[in-house]
Amino acid sequence: MFAVIGLALLVALGSGAIALFALSEAREAQQRVDQLTSGTPSGQDDPLVPDELVGASSTPTPVDTTEAAPPDTNEAGSPQDIDPSAEFSLEYQDEALQLLGPECGNEYGIDLDEPWVNVDVNYEVTFEPRCNSSPPALILTYEVRGALPTATSNVTPGDCIELIRTAPLGDPRIPLRPETVLCVLTSLEEAQEERITQKLVILEITAVGANGAVSVLATAWNVPE
Repeated sequence: MFAVIGLALLVALGSGAIALFALSEAREAQQRVDQLTSGTPSGQDDPLVPDELVGASSTPTPVDTTEAAPPDTNEAGSPQDIDPSAEFSLEYQDEALQLLGPECGNEYGIDLDEPWVNVDVNYEVTFEPRCNSSPPALILTYEVRGALPTATSNVTPGDCIELIRTAPLGDPRIPLRPETVLCVLTSLEEAQEERITQKLVILEITAVGANGAVSVLATAWNVPE
């Protein structure tokens, strides 16, 4: 008799476990149905949308079509910034320079602020001696501007400023021949670094010797600030 009662209890417990398991499965199935019908699972982000896009505005960001302003070519110390009618104070006048260099490639600098021939630093032009059939030449360094007046006498600083502004040299290398006149405007930036004034210099080539030696008269004015 006790065996029958024990067997009945085991059957009842098994039936209850099966019923609980079935109930749990039914609840999970209902939750999956609810999730499919509602879209995104509760408490979770949409797996199809990247995290960085969650909450982002759907309105496109406006594009700035404003064109950038062109660079200002009228820098301080440039010909556009200098008044040709202003008063230029004389720094030195008719300084005789002798440029010698019979060997090809034996170039050296000329400091027009002093003036000083054959220097290694702080020079505005480079002297290039005659080489084979090429005549001697002056080469303007970076940020130094120049022009060649058509007149060879009575050229004023104002004339040079106007000419450098309207007809500047396209090639920094200037072949030297007798009666060549060259206007040179030194670099304002270099002058400020050296704590001196910017210069407007007129170079007149008075002679070119058979040996390649060049005679030059140099006159310089201080550019008004």
